[in-house]
Amino acid sequence: MKCFIKLVIFPGIICLCAAMWITGLYHIVPILRPSNVKWIATVNTGANSPLDRYPYYLKIRNVTNLLQTANGKFSVLSINSNRTIFHLGEMISVRIDLYNGYGQHLSSGGDLLRIWMTDTSSNANVNGYVTDLGNGSYIGHVLAVWKGKALIKVSIANTKEQVGLVAQYLEKHGLLRNIKATFRSDDMKVWETTRCSVKPDVHTVVCNFTKENHGLHWYCTRPRNTLLTCQDWRSTTGTDINSLSPIAVRLSRFHKNMLLNNQPVITVTGEDQCLQSDMTPCHKRPKRDTWRETSPSGFYYQGRWRTLQCSNKLDHPVSRSYVNCLRGCHVLLIGDSNLRSWFIHINHMLNMTITTEKINIKWYTTLEAENVKLNASLALAVHANPFYGGYNALPKTSVQSVAWQLDQVNTTRHIVVVIHMYLHLARTIPDEYRAHVKEAKRGIDRLFKRAPNAAVFIKGPHGVTTSSFQAPVDFIRKIQEQILFEEFKNIIDKVVFLNQWDMTAGSASIPIHTNKDHLNNMVDLFLSYFCH
Repeated sequence: MKCFIKLVIFPGIICLCAAMWITGLYHIVPILRPSNVKWIATVNTGANSPLDRYPYYLKIRNVTNLLQTANGKFSVLSINSNRTIFHLGEMISVRIDLYNGYGQHLSSGGDLLRIWMTDTSSNANVNGYVTDLGNGSYIGHVLAVWKGKALIKVSIANTKEQVGLVAQYLEKHGLLRNIKATFRSDDMKVWETTRCSVKPDVHTVVCNFTKENHGLHWYCTRPRNTLLTCQDWRSTTGTDINSLSPIAVRLSRFHKNMLLNNQPVITVTGEDQCLQSDMTPCHKRPKRDTWRETSPSGFYYQGRWRTLQCSNKLDHPVSRSYVNCLRGCHVLLIGDSNLRSWFIHINHMLNMTITTEKINIKWYTTLEAENVKLNASLALAVHANPFYGGYNALPKTSVQSVAWQLDQVNTTRHIVVVIHMYLHLARTIPDEYRAHVKEAKRGIDRLFKRAPNAAVFIKGPHGVTTSSFQAPVDFIRKIQEQILFEEFKNIIDKVVFLNQWDMTAGSASIPIHTNKDHLNNMVDLFLSYFCH
């Protein structure tokens, strides 16, 4: 059977942390698989959900002193049971008390925490979750998933002050980092650059490019040179420039992902070496279950990701599985540079040849590759603005919406779509992210009408700890996942959600572009849901 796999990415989208930061943010519900795991957390989209708490952060004011904010050096982590020996499958509960730089206990919640467990000797780690008690104290939960020694770690991922100051800036300016438009005359002799955003600058005359951006808000200041008009818009360029206050910059670059000093060592006993995955093959797992995924959804052991709720039946080496699975398929990736990594990975594993003209080979333009013998092809394209193409000029024709890309799909073949909405959209406001998700959803609905058997995947956010990315990723991830669930709730029986947070948040250092090990496991997870 011929297949058309389309991976659609929404970059810049808000990363929501596995740490639980507000009372009631997550419900505690019984887990069905595996049977020896008693309790787990699932996303709550009702009262006290991330979006319900968003106005709380917008009210944070008068942040002038970092010493008054949560500080990892003085904060305390302690195991609730006063034990250091646990049984395989047991949920370990810890108490986290946050103190500021003066050594004073915080009296309110709202900070974003991560908890994870790791063992370097077994090349193992597992992500946990945190419940905010609302008074400066938190309860952390991490599952004992392998036998032997383990180290429990907690970090203050985002302070509430960082979330508040960045959210206020975004609500005013629309984007966290500037994007500039280049206007150029037909004879190329006259040109000018102006600032763009999802919000029009009320102090200037703007060009409204919302229609050109497929109905998604996009405004650029009109050129001052009278020889240029809005019709002379040629390209956009991303910059590192913003106007965050000095204290907001320090909070966003350096006062985050702060490890707590005390890191308890525990011992896990049991008959097996680690928890076993549910024997149901991932491709037979109901798609709606992936949207209600329990945490942790899996864990790393001996360097390989092990999904708890289903079994990855791909043969190893995985290159052989790739060939067998993707023979006769067309893979189309639409998104940002993290899907470019998928493009490179799949291209290499299928021994493809890039067919795009070399003069046009830039990561933000459409790339195509094929393996004639396998009757397999691969393509990569980018999503709609706001999109940061680096310091290279990004032609406006390269920037198309997800729905537009889906509408171009040739439905004579079986289609597989993977959508990733994340980091580029993490630098804008929640309402704009929702607009992009709604637009993509309309495209998916139209795709299902033309191709009822299409396989659609949503690639979720992954953890990022690099100081250069100033958006509060852990907070953003929560917002994004809530919006995705709300907008896709009527088609979750048809769409698979790929949980990439648990696959990454158990690592202390995570770059914007996931490392090779994470990449391999991410693509394997995708294929385990697609390949029979």
